[in-house]
Amino acid sequence: MTAFTPDAARALGGPQWLVDRRVAAAERLDTITWPTPAEEIWRYSKIDEFDPSRYRAFLPDELGDPGIEPAPGGGPLAAEAGDRAGLIVVRNGRVVHHELDAALEAKGVLVCGLATCEEGDVLPWLGQCTDASPDAFTVLHDAFLAGGAFVRVPAGVVVDRPIIVLHWSQGEGRASFPHTLVVAGESSEVAVRTRMAGALILQRSSNPYESATLSRSS
Repeated sequence: MTAFTPDAARALGGPQWLVDRRVAAAERLDTITWPTPAEEIWRYSKIDEFDPSRYRAFLPDELGDPGIEPAPGGGPLAAEAGDRAGLIVVRNGRVVHHELDAALEAKGVLVCGLATCEEGDVLPWLGQCTDASPDAFTVLHDAFLAGGAFVRVPAGVVVDRPIIVLHWSQGEGRASFPHTLVVAGESSEVAVRTRMAGALILQRSSNPYESATLSRSS
């Protein structure tokens, strides 16, 4: 786990509340117990062949600063997503494009990146499903959560078209930690569709969405 240190978690930047959360999780990594095939849930997996030292998290200069969105329009992946009320494109864990129908925005619907949203909007909800009983991979995820997608729909609001979240990861030997947090108020309605895609860069390009795609899933 030499690449996954508190200093590496701190270097990812972002708002102080997110940095503090990451560093606290990274400081726990040396104390956690990694799963083995002896555990029922992992019995039929190859978890004993997993070697974290083969990977490293993305560096800050690879991710870019939070709030900078270098994918206007969302690129080819957005074009394939079809009709939607909103769109968030996340590259290697950091939001690079987001958009929302103006009528929904006026009703209080919010889409943004976790590293750029207001602390009061995100912090009360982040980790609600996992903090009570985190496993080793959850702790590692929290330690290197660089950003991710946040969707909030106020009580009583109906979103009649889906909100699309596109998680894009690329790079050999990298560990990516995509995250989507959805907060839906009482009696609200929303469909959030998540697509995952990945590529290994075969040639350098100023636009990451022009790299050759070797694998894709949704």
